[in-house]
Amino acid sequence: MAKNKMLEKKNDQGKRIYRINRETRKGKYYIKKESFQRDIITQIDLEGFGSLPSGLWQDGKGFTKGGLRVLQSIAKKIDSPKIRLSTTRQSDIRGQTVTINYDDLKKIGATVRRIDSERSGEIRDEVSSFMAKVFPNHFDSDEANSSYRPGQVAALVRDEKVIGLLSDADKESLLEIYPSLIQQGQFTLRTSKKLRIITEGMGATKAVYLNKVLRAFEKKLTQDSPEHAWQTFLREHILTMLNTYAAVIEKQSVTIGGKFPDFMLVDAYGYVDIYEIKKPRTAVLRYDKGRNNYYWSPEAARAISQTEKYLDEVSKNRLEISDKLRRKDGSEVNLVRPRGFVVVGTRKQLANQNMKDDFRILNDSLKNIDILFFDDLLDNVKLLQERIESGTDSETNA
Repeated sequence: MAKNKMLEKKNDQGKRIYRINRETRKGKYYIKKESFQRDIITQIDLEGFGSLPSGLWQDGKGFTKGGLRVLQSIAKKIDSPKIRLSTTRQSDIRGQTVTINYDDLKKIGATVRRIDSERSGEIRDEVSSFMAKVFPNHFDSDEANSSYRPGQVAALVRDEKVIGLLSDADKESLLEIYPSLIQQGQFTLRTSKKLRIITEGMGATKAVYLNKVLRAFEKKLTQDSPEHAWQTFLREHILTMLNTYAAVIEKQSVTIGGKFPDFMLVDAYGYVDIYEIKKPRTAVLRYDKGRNNYYWSPEAARAISQTEKYLDEVSKNRLEISDKLRRKDGSEVNLVRPRGFVVVGTRKQLANQNMKDDFRILNDSLKNIDILFFDDLLDNVKLLQERIESGTDSETNA
């Protein structure tokens, strides 16, 4: 059999994690010794898969949350069960052989994630309430006193009877927050068609929310916010700052060698770029007095090196990653020659002409990677705002 028909992954010690025959779409997934799931099973038979299915850890730990709960329930009834994960068979138990249908696994996985999210929200609200009561001068009590719990709106909207019972005030409120939801949305992909998300109907409301983004961005640039706060902010608003892109792929969606890029962006034609986010106050260049020139700072060099690794891993595993995204979201993406971008520092750091010249030389010497400054992103939003206000924005006039 041709070698490329076999998909195999091993850990750093050379131990096999999984092996799948792409032609027969059958394979085995091996639980590593360090995983507590190995007390129940040592391997999982795979049936109907051309790559490792979601719901299993990439490093061999076994099932993720939803599947783990199923496995623990099985272990209470059956000693030494033999687990088969299948896309073609119905869930069934015959003797010690337990078949789990893949669609069933995905459903319980989604349910467990939703419940975990709701519980996390409740815990967060209780902690907020506690902090507001104990430290009233430092923590806002308005948010803490909210009776809302995550998932309540989703549960109501799913009930078709509720839609017919909405009052005029309810409908008005939903219409008022709709533009904000579009602006803040993550744009996860739910279609198997060629990816192209076109934002329409924003009109004057779009300008209002651009002002909101601008104010928040400018305020954050005056603060020393931690890196994860910038990652969150840019993930929420990057499609506004770089409006050539259509969607964001969350880092939870793709594992690359055990590491995660901060996020990946998909353009209107399905091509993917990788973004690594640092901080605006991170120094980009350092000065070498002996050579009278500038070079990458250690922080910038590390970010560039990490992005190069992501690009290399994406290129090596592009078929597996594409298949995973297709199964997870129905996303059709193109991972051919992805580009990397490191968002770091500000252009104001280039205090003299020598710095500007050396930065250009250094940036141009990078292969498939560009440095983006935070204030350049801010300028992009300002230009878009000017176009909308002047009526020359193509999306608004479409």
